[in-house]
Amino acid sequence: MSDAGRAEEAGHAPVANGDAEHGAGERDTYKRRVAVVLALLGVLGAWIGVLHMDSANNEARYARETTRTAVRSMRANVNAETVAGLERDLDAERAGLGVIDTFENGATDAGQPDETNAEQADEATAGLDPQERDDLARRLSLDAHRLKLTRSALAETRVTYNNRTSQYETVLTTLAVALFLVGFTLVLNRRTRPPVLIPGLLLVIYVGGWALWIHQRDIP
Repeated sequence: MSDAGRAEEAGHAPVANGDAEHGAGERDTYKRRVAVVLALLGVLGAWIGVLHMDSANNEARYARETTRTAVRSMRANVNAETVAGLERDLDAERAGLGVIDTFENGATDAGQPDETNAEQADEATAGLDPQERDDLARRLSLDAHRLKLTRSALAETRVTYNNRTSQYETVLTTLAVALFLVGFTLVLNRRTRPPVLIPGLLLVIYVGGWALWIHQRDIP
C-alpha cells in the first residue's frame, strides 16, 4: 500500500470511531430515559392497582350489606303485613260477632242499639289496645319503608363501585399497551422510534387523567 493510502486510512479511522462512540452514547442516553419512563409507568400502574383493589373491596362490602338489608326488609314487610292482616281480621271478627248476635237474638227495638254486640266484640278483642295496635302497625310500616329505601341506596352504591372497578380494569389494560409501546422502542432505531413512542406517551397521559377522573367521581 502506498504512503498516500496509508495516510488516508489513518485519517478516516478516527472519524469512524468517533461516530460509533457518539451513536453508542446516544443509545445509552435513550435507554436511561426509557428506563425512567418505565419506572414512572410502574408507579402509575401500582397506584391504579391500589385504587382498583379498594373499589373491589368496597363493592364486596356493599354487596354483603345490601343482602343483609334485603333480608331485614323482607322480614319487616312480613311483620307489617301480618299486623295489618291481624288488624283486619280482628275488625272483621268484631263485626261478625255483632251480626251473629243480632241474627240469633234479634233486635227488640229497631231504634235501640244492641248492647250484646258491643259486649261480645269487646270480649273478642280483650287485652288489645286499639291505639297501641295502630301505633305498632304504623311503626312496622315505617320500618319496612325505611329499610326498602336503605336497600335501594346500598344497591346503587354497589353498582357504582362495580362500574368503577370495571373502569379501573380497562385503565390497567390501556396502561399495559402504553408500557409495551414505550418499551418496544428500545429495539428500534432512531428513525422508527417516534411513530411508536409518541402514541405510547399519549396513552400514558390519557391513562393518568382517566384514572384521576374515575377516582374523583362522587359515590352516591
